Amino acid sequence: MKCRIETFSPVHIGTGEEVNPFDYVVEGEHYIRYRLEKLVEQNHPRAGDLADEVEKLVSSRKGEQFNLNSFLARDEIWIEDNWEYSGFIESQTRSLIIEQLNRGYQADLFEALKTVQDELYIPGSSIKGSIRNAIAYSYLKRDKDALSQVKRKISTWQTRNSRSRENIGEAAIEGLFRNSEQVSGIHSDILKAVRVSDTQPVPTDEYLGVSATKTVSIGERYNYKQWWSFYEVILEGRILSLDISFNKNWLENNQAVQLLGWDKFLKGQQLDQNFIINCCNGFAFDLINHEIDFYRIHNRGKLFQEPLNFYYDLKDRIQTAEDKCILRLGKGTGWTGITAVGLHLIEDQSFDMRSYRRKTGLGKSDLFPKSRLVEAEKEGGDVKIYWPLGWAILSFEGD
Repeated sequence: MKCRIETFSPVHIGTGEEVNPFDYVVEGEHYIRYRLEKLVEQNHPRAGDLADEVEKLVSSRKGEQFNLNSFLARDEIWIEDNWEYSGFIESQTRSLIIEQLNRGYQADLFEALKTVQDELYIPGSSIKGSIRNAIAYSYLKRDKDALSQVKRKISTWQTRNSRSRENIGEAAIEGLFRNSEQVSGIHSDILKAVRVSDTQPVPTDEYLGVSATKTVSIGERYNYKQWWSFYEVILEGRILSLDISFNKNWLENNQAVQLLGWDKFLKGQQLDQNFIINCCNGFAFDLINHEIDFYRIHNRGKLFQEPLNFYYDLKDRIQTAEDKCILRLGKGTGWTGITAVGLHLIEDQSFDMRSYRRKTGLGKSDLFPKSRLVEAEKEGGDVKIYWPLGWAILSFEGD
């Protein structure tokens, strides 16, 4: 089935690597991943200039770091043969990066995932993981016995200290998808019947941008951390195509469904696009309400008015969507967004959340989670908070 994803806010799917100021330049509305080695090969005297510049910075006590914006002449910047790829950057973000560099502050960018041809894409595994999380959340919401069993599992693991915080939530729900008494492990996982492709690769010059972000952290002096973080992102309002298919040979074979234990999971429902839409939108609706409550409670001085407006708009999208669902993808998803059981635990007054957090290293403050990653900009001496990263709309277009 042909599908598409529209980014509702900037999306960062990272490589785990960073792009440092030695490798990029910002000029006008351009963020350019620059190949300095190619310039040096073409212009040998510049190799000596580079060595002198690095030596000067090493001997300096001002904490400055090398950056291409200071080193390259304007005509050198625009030699497109020396570009690895380029994207869009807002003027405020460009000015902020240059200010960071001039002050000797960190200005590395977290790199976005790309193909070997430097084209952007979203992996099918990220999309399917988001869908899987929403399905698990919805299952636990309608089956209180299953939710109680998951909580007991988590409590048992806390006592034994046998699970790390990275996999305790996932391990607690994996059994939901594997109900067969005759077929063990991943072979009985119901989502093996769903195939999600990677999105089609798209060009960086049309889709890539740079986001300047702040970490909202309630209790800090200004309710956000003082440092800035920068990310390569797929810009908001961009559309990427993909395919999602259902293995009807399995799903329409009653004997196979029973053998694999999928009938216990589905309980009379069909695993199809409507099932996915309902689960994803149900999870997104509850998550959005949780975020609205968070920002509304802490919206002193209207600092968080833009995130609130963003979530009100996104909530309206869910209520009017047809053949569409809301997904949480990549960086900024947060603990409640990536943990199917997270919202359930937070809302259950009888669950010993403090003990769980202590055991899994999830902080000690009374408020949890207290942090959010949001896009922001600097206006004069003020910081303006905008919207969170990682929200997208999945549309089912048909065969």
